[in-house]
Amino acid sequence: MPEVLDINVDINQDVNQNDKGEFVNGKVTFLGTIKMTDGSAVPEELTNALYEDGYAINLSRLGTNTKCNMALHFLHYHDHHAPQFYNEEDMQEYLHRVQGRIEEVSVIAESIAKEIMLV
Repeated sequence: MPEVLDINVDINQDVNQNDKGEFVNGKVTFLGTIKMTDGSAVPEELTNALYEDGYAINLSRLGTNTKCNMALHFLHYHDHHAPQFYNEEDMQEYLHRVQGRIEEVSVIAESIAKEIMLV
């Protein structure tokens, strides 16, 4: 069965550097959108499942603060308190963790959407 979802996540890195081009600090913001490939509305059952069924993406610095759990299509709701990083390695580890979870949840979302379409 072909893909039924068009999932797009923009990841924006805002990095400040000193005069030598060295990392000083940075933060990461997100914008996630989900659309049906046929143009129809995304089923509410899918959007609810992506948040309520444990498929949220944790955007806290360490991935442990459950108040920072965001559904794939609401990642931008976290931008107002995105973690500030003062170490480039920490920021890259954060990006790696979050990107991995986004990819994982995207596959799950596609699977759920296909199940819904078959019902």
